[in-house]
Amino acid sequence: MEFTNEELVPAYLPDAIEVEYNKLAPSYKTYSMVSASLGFALFSLAALFGLLFSGQLSGIFRMLSFIGVLFLLYMFRMFVKYYGYGKKGYAIRRHDVLYKSGIWWKRHVFIPKNRIQHVEIKKTPLEDVFGISRLMIFTAGGSGSDLVIPGLLPEVAERLKENLMEKIAHDQEE
Repeated sequence: MEFTNEELVPAYLPDAIEVEYNKLAPSYKTYSMVSASLGFALFSLAALFGLLFSGQLSGIFRMLSFIGVLFLLYMFRMFVKYYGYGKKGYAIRRHDVLYKSGIWWKRHVFIPKNRIQHVEIKKTPLEDVFGISRLMIFTAGGSGSDLVIPGLLPEVAERLKENLMEKIAHDQEE
């Protein structure tokens, strides 16, 4: 058998970006905003107490300015979380798993199913409150997960995991 490696013309390739992506669970939007709010509150309190005890916020004007800046940063963070929800999505195709995200810097991840070695479902206590899970996909050679699909309903995450694990088992049999 002779080895051939034909050149592909980009104009004739299918457009992988024009895939019908599935939306994340609606509660993921609320979860991400609550999670970001809790993290921002802890950061803000630590910064506020640190600056107060160091004497950097002496005077009402400095304190109000600092609180005003924190408020603007918080509003920007909430905008990113709220608007970013609609920019995230996933798709499962016959040969690969896709995930997209990003408001300004778009990110499209394509993981071939034949490279998947392990799949996990995880959730934090806060995710459990909102009834969502994360699907973590691991491929060969990585120390961490190569793809995390957040904001999935638990039953959807379980079905996706089973589908991907069946593909892994089928590939090992061949």
